[in-house]
Order: sequence, then structure tokens, then C-alpha cells
Amino acid sequence: PRLHLAKGLTRYADIELSVLAPRVLVNWASAPEALKNLVAIGGALKYTLLREDDYYVSLAGRVSYSRLVTSFFKADIFGANGSLSRSFKLPFVPVVMTPYAGAGYLSTVGAFDMQFVPYFGGGKQKAQNYRFFAGMSAKFRIFDMTGQYDFSDTPSLGTYSLKLSLDI
Repeated sequence: PRLHLAKGLTRYADIELSVLAPRVLVNWASAPEALKNLVAIGGALKYTLLREDDYYVSLAGRVSYSRLVTSFFKADIFGANGSLSRSFKLPFVPVVMTPYAGAGYLSTVGAFDMQFVPYFGGGKQKAQNYRFFAGMSAKFRIFDMTGQYDFSDTPSLGTYSLKLSLDI
């Protein structure tokens, strides 16, 4: 489970915080040992350059930082992306649909604990990649369901996600 909070600071800027801590799982005894010590915390700042209220589409930029810690690996993940979106209301039902698409950059710097992973080369490991994403959000009153597809120039890194959130 992941807790993700976002709060508008101004009309154009939002701040986000997230925590992932699997140790709160109900069936904790059957979890793999590597998962028991996993913690990921992070934050982001999003700035809307063009608002849909004033322009036909919204254009936003976002920068983020996350820290991933396990018993054998620690990583710092930096990201930046931009996205375009446009909302529209469905006729006769109180649903707002928002398709969006964007591109970004991720950079990861991590280090393995050589005591747990002795066959891996020592020192910090670095990885970077460009990412592309597209999705659709459907909002009904305070409920928001979003489906997204992420892909990069490495075909095996494509992911699908579906989330349900409360917008209060």
C-alpha cells in the first residue's frame, strides 16, 4: 500500500508527498524477507504553466525525488516530466474525463550492500532513462479512477497502472 497526498499551494503550484511501507500489510508473516524492510518515501512539486480555464489545454511540469531503501539496496531517484491534458464532461452523467500524455526523464543512483549481494560490482550504480506516458482519468464526485501506460525506449520497461483515489 502507498499513501500519496497532494495539496495545492497556489492556483498554479501543487506539492506531493508519498510513502510506501509494505510492513503494514495484513499477511506480513508470508512476505519475502527483502520486502519486509522496503521503504520508499518521496515528494514532488508540480507547476501548471497553462491552465485549462484560460487555454484549450493544460500544460504542467513536475520535478520529483524519491528514496528507496531495502535491506540490500538504497537508491535516490530524480525525475522531471511535462504533460498535456484536456478535461471534458460527459453529457447527462456527472463524470469528468481527462485524457493526458507526457514525457519525462528519470535518473537513479543506487548502491548495493555488498554483504547481501557479493556478486554485484561495488560502488554506486547509475541509470537514466526517458519515459513516455499516456492515460485517462475519470472523476465522479470525489472518486477518481485513473489508468495509465508508461513506456520508454527500452521496450521491456512498459507498465500499466490503475488507481482509485479520493479527491477531497
